[in-house]
Amino acid sequence: VGAIGFFGWPFLSLMPAFAHDVLDVRERGYSMLLSATGLGALAAALSVAAFGSIERRRGFIATGVSMIATMLLALSISTRIEAAAVCCGLVGFGLIMFFATCQSVMQLAAEYHNRGRVMGVWSMVVSGAQPLGNFLAGPAADQYGEPIVLRIGGFACALAMVGTIALV
Repeated sequence: VGAIGFFGWPFLSLMPAFAHDVLDVRERGYSMLLSATGLGALAAALSVAAFGSIERRRGFIATGVSMIATMLLALSISTRIEAAAVCCGLVGFGLIMFFATCQSVMQLAAEYHNRGRVMGVWSMVVSGAQPLGNFLAGPAADQYGEPIVLRIGGFACALAMVGTIALV
């Protein structure tokens, strides 16, 4: 969760510069990318709410992480707004599917008397990883360009997925 929050979530902070520098679409294009991300996130939230279960948790987590990694890599090579919007929508879908499923797994796995502590640690990891990733992604994008930072994020999320599979 920390790795996905650190490497996956910062794509949102790169979108204004990506829309301006790479896609050359300015504010309208940026709003299209954000809207696509939100639409994907909404679809994932509804999917998890409607179809989520203990039996499907591994599939949902694997689907979420693989979608994040794949779509960040695809977004990094996108040069058209339509393709970038599809990628953003699917990244949004993957992020929410992953985080919502992981959070429910953590809550259900924790004993009643420890749930507050477990979710406190969860909150610290998520609340620490995402801003730190955003903090580092901006200067890295200034130095190397948004596509490179998105590519690194995609590869890192894929590596986190492989590591998680190896541990499980």
